[in-house]
Amino acid sequence: MKEKKSLKVLGLFFAMAFSVLIAAATTSKAADWNASLKQSDAQTDSVTLTWNAYLGADNYSIELSEDGNTWINPSSATWTSETTDKVSSLSAGCTYYARVVAYKGSYYSSQRQAIVTSESITVGTLPSVADVEDLKQTGATNDSITMTWSPVANATSYTVYLYNAYNDYVKINDTTDTTYTVTGLTPSGAWEYFIIANQQTQAGFTGTSSKYVAKKMKTLPSQAPTPAITNFYSSISVAYFGWNYVTNADGYQFQLYTYNNKKISDSTTTGSSLRISPIKRNVFSKYRVRAYIEVNGQKLYGAWSPYAWYASSNNIKVTRSANRKKITLKWSKIKGATGYKVYLSTKSGSGYKKVKTLSSKKTKCTITKIGKKKISTKKKYYIRLEYTRKVGKKTISSPVRGEGSIGY
Repeated sequence: MKEKKSLKVLGLFFAMAFSVLIAAATTSKAADWNASLKQSDAQTDSVTLTWNAYLGADNYSIELSEDGNTWINPSSATWTSETTDKVSSLSAGCTYYARVVAYKGSYYSSQRQAIVTSESITVGTLPSVADVEDLKQTGATNDSITMTWSPVANATSYTVYLYNAYNDYVKINDTTDTTYTVTGLTPSGAWEYFIIANQQTQAGFTGTSSKYVAKKMKTLPSQAPTPAITNFYSSISVAYFGWNYVTNADGYQFQLYTYNNKKISDSTTTGSSLRISPIKRNVFSKYRVRAYIEVNGQKLYGAWSPYAWYASSNNIKVTRSANRKKITLKWSKIKGATGYKVYLSTKSGSGYKKVKTLSSKKTKCTITKIGKKKISTKKKYYIRLEYTRKVGKKTISSPVRGEGSIGY
């Protein structure tokens, strides 16, 4: 039997008024009593036993033994007329033999007599189980979280718990391993988990660790939303790119390529925007972003956003003929463009009407009309040049446009 605490060392045995060992010869055989003795509860410092009553018995007493031969009535066990009793003030993680002796006569009577002794069983107190340490997340997918922890000496199993927002906890599962994967989760989720170590006694009761530290763990981020250019400063070739936050993300990876997949920038940030300078001009470019979480010193990434596109020209000139009836627009060729669109308006920032749709080979156009109306010699005009590219079955326009104006 493992870890049997010496009954003598406990100093808890031999009730002084009844310090005489009960001789087995004075009692009936255990076969005469179907006691069905069993341990009904265990704590780190006590065991509780239950049994069937013996016809004619007035009271009972529990006896313990280390070796199954020498029996002692511990002082913490009462003389009871009930069919259950608890022996306390024991040491944690100890095992004993236990039996019950039935007596005839009053507890206070000197004529009290042991009449029968039950069969013995093995009982044990709960062990003091060490706490789980080094709990950490080691993996993640869109719908799962994997965690590990250090093994606890003598633990026979571990229980995984979810700690929720209501300061409560929910049992997830038991495992004999020191790693566990929680499944059936959702992307971009965050939960707190903790682990309890268990140690089962020979009598079938389970001791558990008492302290825990809940750790926050995350699934992979959701697909990042399509980013956009939030500010573009043509004169100094600076662009700001932004996107909406992804729930529970620790940061983002941003990539910028030319239309033919030459990398311009590959950066990470914990924010939802990024400044790129100098920005590449005269070439259609595409950009994307994805969110990540940090797990055990590594970045684990969610899905990339769709690509967004832009282009800009670093050389746009607007001129007007001497008779003021023609407006000429010139620009630098945009590599990767499949066409251009030219718009005209008499108001700054609004009222634009498309006046030309041009192929990618064109870098110049002359405007004499807005719709069916000729250019007025007495008006100021605002010009917008859009760069277009066919992506798949769609034709997209750059959010960055060439702007110009020509006065009277």
